[in-house]
Amino acid sequence: MSKVWNVIKTVFVWIVVVAAVAMMIFTIVSVTTFDQIERNLLGFRAMIVKTDSMSATDFSAGDLIFSKEVDPTTLKPGDIITFQSLNEENYGEVVTHKLREITRNEEGRPAFVTYGTTTDTND
Repeated sequence: MSKVWNVIKTVFVWIVVVAAVAMMIFTIVSVTTFDQIERNLLGFRAMIVKTDSMSATDFSAGDLIFSKEVDPTTLKPGDIITFQSLNEENYGEVVTHKLREITRNEEGRPAFVTYGTTTDTND
């Protein structure tokens, strides 16, 4: 009985090790070869957090997060959204921040005021 249990434990450990190595390889390959906007796995985009702007409440630099496209009309203040920045300081960069306010732009499309929980400064 003890021998069977040891075999089961060994097989389980190897399965966990192989799964961890596979996830690590996927993460490294996706971060180095694909633009964050292009990465898509079953409808979700996998991204590595680059800064600690949300570390006060949600996640830190280096964390792996998943984002899914949704209808903007379903969003509400307090939701965390991922978007391409239109700010002059970081134009075109992918940002994941908390939604403070929903507004409209000049064309009447939804626009958002967001903030990082670490600084609590509007984007």
